[in-house]
Order: sequence, then structure tokens, then C-alpha cells
Amino acid sequence: MTESVTLTGITKKYVDNVVLNDISLDIRPGEFLSLVGASGCGKSTLLRIISGLEEPDSGTVAIGERNVTHLEPQLRDVAMVFQSYALYPHMTVAENIATPLRMSRLNALARLPLIGMAVPGRYKAMAAIDAEVYAVADQLQIEALLRRKPAQLSGGQRQRVALARAMVRRPAAFLMDEPLSNLDAKLRVHMRTELTELHRRLDTTFIYVTHDQVEAMTMSDRIALMADGNILQLGTPNELYHRPATLQVAQFIGSPAINCFEAPVANGSVVLQGEPMTGLSVGEHRSVVVAVRPEALRLNAEPGDMALHTTVRRLELQGADCFLIATQKDQDRMLHARLSPEEAVKIDVGQKITLYFRPALAHFFTEDGLRIEPTVESLKTAAEESRAEVFA
Repeated sequence: MTESVTLTGITKKYVDNVVLNDISLDIRPGEFLSLVGASGCGKSTLLRIISGLEEPDSGTVAIGERNVTHLEPQLRDVAMVFQSYALYPHMTVAENIATPLRMSRLNALARLPLIGMAVPGRYKAMAAIDAEVYAVADQLQIEALLRRKPAQLSGGQRQRVALARAMVRRPAAFLMDEPLSNLDAKLRVHMRTELTELHRRLDTTFIYVTHDQVEAMTMSDRIALMADGNILQLGTPNELYHRPATLQVAQFIGSPAINCFEAPVANGSVVLQGEPMTGLSVGEHRSVVVAVRPEALRLNAEPGDMALHTTVRRLELQGADCFLIATQKDQDRMLHARLSPEEAVKIDVGQKITLYFRPALAHFFTEDGLRIEPTVESLKTAAEESRAEVFA
């Protein structure tokens, strides 16, 4: 039975280092939630606290209606999938998958190799365990691997075995700590699809830790973006991409990274590189950060567009897209634009070009990195319509 997971006021310190700072999070039953952030942000520690491998200094963990803050891991009804797979090398695939069932259903005597054979009820219990192992193996299409040992498996096959060992317990929630990071790029893409389909079939709560924003954006119902032990923003992938709450969120989500420009404000109007961004007001701020996604930049101008005069430094062809990297005069920063290959063939490295964008597609942030919404209602509507056109 799938359950919600509720974290309230979770704090964790190692000596004077605050790893988690008063984290509260409500994960819905059957939800796929990803904890995303750079190394050291606290995401894996938070997962370990949910699993019971670590205890918080303060705060509570609830699974469904049960407060499990001080329960041992085996009593929490969760299953964890590790980055390193953690398979027993001396056991076959079938024995690895059966291990959690053997540990929970057979007493210590019944688990012994020879003596256990004489324990009443063992044969019936093992038959039930074997049936469940085969059922899970069939779901993950690893029936042909059941007699093999981990050393005889590829990385993707080992990952499926680790998933099967977690699934066979039928837990209330799956906890996954960067399970795809050891796989090559092609296999990661394939396993992302498999995990998404598995979540759909099982309809069970998934809590997934990753530093890879692509994994989080493609698989999650919601994402919690973390930094320095805090949750910067919690929302759907679409919300984090199109309405980042802070500049830090905007810079983390999206590849290539968002382009940022510091701009003064005169009488409420943003002045970007000497040109006013007409039709909008950002209030009483003295300066702001204007952020523009690479896909919002284009080569052809339309009425009302802002212009950025640049010099091309590099072109990176990536199949259907080409990323243009450019610089501006007296500026150290690199600008990134996403173009079509047809547009890119007309451009040479070292060429001076002008890139254009619609003000409605820009994001605005305070000097402290907090999101600013333009006060003109018509602009907000235009921004939403324009983003819908670009990302449809």
C-alpha cells in the first residue's frame, strides 16, 4: 500500500556544520519526487534520515500516519536502491532478490543451510518466496538472469536486480540514491524510461536523489531543489523551469545555463546595456538581474525586441540543436544561444552577430536573487503566452 511521507522541521548537524536546516516536506502518496542539488547540499543525508540509516537532531519523519523518526530501518516499510547496487557477490540473482523476504519471513534457524531444511513450514515459505521472486523478475524482464551472479551482469542488469530486490518487499515507498550515476549515457536514458514506467505500474511513492537535473526534469511529478541544507523551491519541473523562485534555481535548472545580465533601474524601468526595456516596471529596485534562457535568443529581430551585440566564440552541434557560445565587448561572461543547425551553418567563429529576445521571455531578480514579477498585467500575460509558444 502506497503511503505519504511527511518531514517536519528536520535539522541535522555534524559538529558545527549544518547539513539540513529545518526541512519540512510533504510527499504525496504515489508521487515521484526528486531531491536535486549539487554535491554537499544535503539531499542524500535527507534520504538516509527518511530510511532510518541516520537520525535527525530535531524534527519528525512520518510514513502515512506512523511517526517513524526513531524506528529501525527494517521497521519503516521502505526499500532503498543505492548508487553502488549493493548486491551480494556470492549469491545468484534469484538469491539476491529473495534476501529481504528470507530475512523477514524465516527465523534464524530456518535460514541455516542444512539444519533449516528440517524446520516445519520452511518448504512452504520458500515456495511462496520463489513465486514472488519470479513474478518480480518477470516484471523487470530479468528471468533469464536468475541463475547468474552479479559479476556476470552488465551495469544495467545489476541495476534491475537492485530494483527487483527493492520491489519484492512491496514497500510503502522507494528511496533511490543516485541509482543511475554509474551507468553510461545511453543506458541512463534507457533506465530513465524504465523507472518512469515502473513508477506508473506500481503507483508507489518514489523519492529519488540526483544531481542530474535532466533525470529530475524528465521523471518527476515534483522536484525539491536543495542548496546548503535548504529547499530553495518545491514544484513541478515546469514551475521550476518557467517560474524559478530565485536566481540560484534559474541558474541550476536548464542546460546550457541561463544568461544573466546586471541592469540598473531608472524610474522603475530596466535599462539593459543602455537600452530601456519598455512596457514593464520592476518597482523601486535600484538594479536587477535580467535572466534569459538560451532558447529565447534568436538571430532575427521583431518589433520591441532587445538586442545583444556579440562575437561568436564557438559552435557546438548536438544533433537537432546547435549551441552558440558568444562574448560581448568588455564582458568576461559567455552567452549561450540555442539555434537550429540550419541557422548555425550561416555563422562562423569570430563573426560579429546580434542576438535578439523578447522582453516578455526574460526573468527578473533582485540583487539578492529573489524573483521579481513585472507589475504590468499585460506583460505577465504576454510572458506566459510567449513561453508557451517557445516550449510547446
